[in-house]
Amino acid sequence: MDYLTPLLKAATRALPFIGKMALEHHQRQKIAANASTAVRNWDQTQELVATLAPGDAAKLEQFFASPQFEGLMQQAMVCAVTRHDEQLRTAIRAELRESLRHTQAFTDDTLFEATDTIEALLHGSVHAVRSAGGKTVDRDATSAALATRMATAAARNTELLRRVETLTRFDEFTAKLRTSVVAVHGRLRLTTLVRTPPVDYAGLYVPPKITPQTKHQLGYGETADFSSLLTHRTGLVILGDPGAGKSTLAGKLAYDLATDAVDGWTGQVPIVLVVRDHTSSLRTDHQTLLHYLEAACRKPYNQAPPTDALEYLLLNGLATVIIDGVDELGDSHFRVTFAKMVDAFASQYPTARIVVTSRVVGYDEAPVSEDMFTAYRVVPFDEDQVTRYATSWFALEADAAQPDRDLAASFLQESQDSDDLRSNPLMLSLLCALYSSEGYIPRNRPAVYERCAELLFDTWDRSRGIAVPHTFRAQVRPAVQQLAWRMFTDPQARQAVPRSEVEKFLADEVLAKRYADTDEATQAAHEFLTFCAGRAWVLTDLGSDRIEPHYGFVHRTFLEYFAAAQLVKLKPQPEAVWERLSPHIADASWTVVAQIALQILDRDCEDGATQLLEIVLDEAAPAGEEMQGVLLDFGVLCAQTVLPDNDTLLRLTDACVTRSLADPDLRRGYQFDVPARRFSSLDRPLTHLVNTKASDDDARIGRALGESLRAVAEGASTGDGAILTAMIMRRPGASSDFAAALYKALEPLPSEVTTWRRVISNPVAEDLTRHGFESLFKLTYACSLAYGRVAEYLVGSVFPGPIRDGAIDDLENLYPAVFMSPVPFDFLTETDGWSDVLGAMSFPQLMEIARPRARAVALALMLPLLQPGSKEIHDPGCQFLLEIRRNGDADGAERLIRRLQLPEEAAAMLLDWAATPLPKR
Repeated sequence: MDYLTPLLKAATRALPFIGKMALEHHQRQKIAANASTAVRNWDQTQELVATLAPGDAAKLEQFFASPQFEGLMQQAMVCAVTRHDEQLRTAIRAELRESLRHTQAFTDDTLFEATDTIEALLHGSVHAVRSAGGKTVDRDATSAALATRMATAAARNTELLRRVETLTRFDEFTAKLRTSVVAVHGRLRLTTLVRTPPVDYAGLYVPPKITPQTKHQLGYGETADFSSLLTHRTGLVILGDPGAGKSTLAGKLAYDLATDAVDGWTGQVPIVLVVRDHTSSLRTDHQTLLHYLEAACRKPYNQAPPTDALEYLLLNGLATVIIDGVDELGDSHFRVTFAKMVDAFASQYPTARIVVTSRVVGYDEAPVSEDMFTAYRVVPFDEDQVTRYATSWFALEADAAQPDRDLAASFLQESQDSDDLRSNPLMLSLLCALYSSEGYIPRNRPAVYERCAELLFDTWDRSRGIAVPHTFRAQVRPAVQQLAWRMFTDPQARQAVPRSEVEKFLADEVLAKRYADTDEATQAAHEFLTFCAGRAWVLTDLGSDRIEPHYGFVHRTFLEYFAAAQLVKLKPQPEAVWERLSPHIADASWTVVAQIALQILDRDCEDGATQLLEIVLDEAAPAGEEMQGVLLDFGVLCAQTVLPDNDTLLRLTDACVTRSLADPDLRRGYQFDVPARRFSSLDRPLTHLVNTKASDDDARIGRALGESLRAVAEGASTGDGAILTAMIMRRPGASSDFAAALYKALEPLPSEVTTWRRVISNPVAEDLTRHGFESLFKLTYACSLAYGRVAEYLVGSVFPGPIRDGAIDDLENLYPAVFMSPVPFDFLTETDGWSDVLGAMSFPQLMEIARPRARAVALALMLPLLQPGSKEIHDPGCQFLLEIRRNGDADGAERLIRRLQLPEEAAAMLLDWAATPLPKR
């Protein structure tokens, strides 16, 4: 039997458990192969196995391949990283002993000896894998806290395992729940104009691509398949736009885990908690997350968990908890509370895998802990994904034996102008459905929903010879809109409402005016709800309690569309629409409703969007800083949703730029410690503007912003206007049309802008003479990004090698300015942000710089970074340099001068540096 392979597999999978690096499959295999000959205590384990009967040996092999053992390996990895935390080590031993007892491979007499042997093997495997894996994972600021959480969880698990005589009840529940998960999530619903049976995932599902959400994450800007993330760490957050496929991904993940289709994750028990099913309770009740997981087992999975069953699954690494749609809670107050609940849950069950899905907008208001979760974003479909989905969709619509490839090809050709729509999976499915029924492709989202509604309420039924009852013809659309508005503004934020409540609302609020008799209105409401609930896209039965079914909208996007339509319909005038929207513009859950309402208003009211934006700008001008930021954020949303006229657009860009420069005491240019939070607050509306992606005419926004920037670049006495303009030109937005229009509006560039564009990217000697040597180490800031620190770029062009083309010329050209006056050494108070540069610097590579002047400048850039106590300095030559200064070693400095062949000015600099005492910090 092969015991070593599953052992090392578990150890290598534990490597990135507390690190920031995800390992590819081939990397884990290589590490395991390198570690296979270095596992301590392997001989003792083989001796132990030799004493076991074949059946007991098989049980031990099965245990080594189990999620429980992988959880123990993760704990051992954390124990090693935290320098063998004694509390955790003791907890691991007790937990291991009870886990081995339940394998039934050992007698009471042999259990303690087996525990000793396998515990030593556990820690020996971790040591071997860590040694083979290099610096893949190391101690960090969160590892000590993680060790404490793991020790506490291990103690709880030990107590649970002691308390139960047998795991049979848990195993039976696990098997039943996995079967139920397959039944519930085993197929994908196809969006068509009528109810159609769900389809196999293989027939339609296109796996999404994922990218890191924040710039400090490894792999930012790159995309990966979701399955590759499962080996990264236990906590994942999947963010996406409405309709990006987050819920589909959650269901597919549950299905794959329950069918052992995810490589390396056999035996997992996925539990999907759909937040929309519990919004009312989550807002008002004080229940634990475990309570809601138990409720999810009962409904929709129809399984009642035995006592301690979920606790067992969660503590032993057997459960994957998928929390779908945290944004459905609405108000940020409730989302913050729920995020804290999720954090506490993750802390209690540190080896349980947890996946959270949410919309991008508003997530930053209520994020889960970055220490326990890593956030990724679903990337819009690319052309290949669109083609695969559309081809599969039309194949399913047609006779499966003779798929209509011509229809798919024509759809792909004719929808090319709607790239922003079809890159969204939900929009793509609706476009396919509309094109299939009538060969029509709407150009914006409200038009898509509008056509869906028309087809749903009338056209489709008539095309099949089914007339919409005359009684309903005039009231179907208004009733659905009013019901959507009622549900969207529901104080309890319920996503599904009891049928009796829906009927009462329809009878009292919608149909009462059409019927003289209350009973008739009630009967009409009953018939109306039956009619609507049978339609596939809008209102449907989302489940039931013990008394009656609950009804809601199939997808929140439809709820938002009909709610927005009703908002405008109540009084289609800019002032009235603003009156209803203004209390909610800071609430991310209203963003989609606001966007759709703006588009509908602009369609139904002449210059409606322009008039509304003028109202917003009038209120923003005298507002306090915080409220002004909220108003201008909404103004940018207006401009990106429905473009206003040129004068109003220019007024908006002027207001955003003026706000960014509003604090006279805040200087953007050349600072060591940039007050990023303060700048971020002032720049937020401008950042949103610069990142604009208006599908129709983003060039107009770019041109207006260029005109606003020119005004401040030419007129601002402080120079910050020129700095701001230069930095925005360096990252000019989300589209080439935007950038081209921005550049054109700034031509010819004001001289100060030209200077600052050079200064923050590639300064010349003249710039160092003006701003000083220290300026090479300073930052400038705009629109959530810091620029500058040219020293980092210059040093990085040489170290670790090979030397970048042109780097020697850049360094040599700076020589006169660097050495025209004494070079300062001790202006940096810390080097925390320079770890990559410090780790790359090396004396042998410095010697590779052939020209003495260029070598001297590179040395001058290195010296301020060489500070005592820096853990990132690994090169012996750099450490020797630091020792020269620490000891005031003039002879050592002279030897280095000769070795480096430094010019006279640089030699004097090095001698001065060696003689200067280290600052006390």
